[in-house]
Amino acid sequence: MKKQMTALVLGAALSLSAATNVPFETVMNGGWKQVGPNTFEVKNKGLWHASVVLKAGLKPGCYYRVSWNASSRKGQGVTSYGLILKLGETLFSGVNIPEESSPRAFCFYSGKADKTELSFFFSKNCSGDSKIANLKLEELDDADMHENLLINGDFEADNLVPGDWLVRSKEFAPYMKIVENAGFVNGAKSLELTQKKDVPATAIESVPLQILPGKTYSLSFWAKAEGLDKMTVVIDMPSYGKKQEFQKFYPFALSGEWTKFTCKVTFPSDEAQFSLLARRRARVNIFCDNHNDGRVLLDQFEFKADE
Repeated sequence: MKKQMTALVLGAALSLSAATNVPFETVMNGGWKQVGPNTFEVKNKGLWHASVVLKAGLKPGCYYRVSWNASSRKGQGVTSYGLILKLGETLFSGVNIPEESSPRAFCFYSGKADKTELSFFFSKNCSGDSKIANLKLEELDDADMHENLLINGDFEADNLVPGDWLVRSKEFAPYMKIVENAGFVNGAKSLELTQKKDVPATAIESVPLQILPGKTYSLSFWAKAEGLDKMTVVIDMPSYGKKQEFQKFYPFALSGEWTKFTCKVTFPSDEAQFSLLARRRARVNIFCDNHNDGRVLLDQFEFKADE
């Protein structure tokens, strides 16, 4: 049986057809090599920093998406690399790297900038083989901004680790993975979060999601739990060490049946009052309850602007 639940506030893939390709150049360091059109490989021995840097001119006040297929050598690849975005200020993020090729994307708002550099970065203590294929930079239009911002929301294109989600701390890495089972609500894969009793709550966060100021967004997903009876979703604007200006909490009661959950959030429109709005970034956070041992299965994520 499937249920549907809507939360009260206490505090499918992006369409690529409307986007416009943007030319860019790349600079490689620390062992990265170009092995094909917009395709790069590295065999990193952990002896030096290694990066592929995308450089491009931008239009101020526009939204952009960098997309690629990520993979690592089976059994030897690194599990993630950093993303360093320079847009007048320097912002840091990250991305999980699967063993088999899976789509990845990183979106940003240009603000006042007319150029950018985005680095795919391995620190010196990372070792393993990795590949970036079909690297692309696109300018997004209004239609793109109204599609699902969680591009791998059904996890079918993912393997082992999700593309849209990161653990909030390295200690949670073993407790987040893609699993396969014929009993899932749709398709063959879902995201599994596991939790141990009386230890820090397993916590994950989405990659940065580019939003339109003043717009209302709907988050929906399916969940099924074993041993856990609740979890909390928090939607905020990433503060990167600054004061957190916007944060909404949504508690959900879980059950052993697949249940659809939904909630809505309206982002502020006044950049003078909410300085974080200048980056046009939102984030979805998920926190498990730590009063019991158990796991929760998650599927069919969608985060979209209401029409």
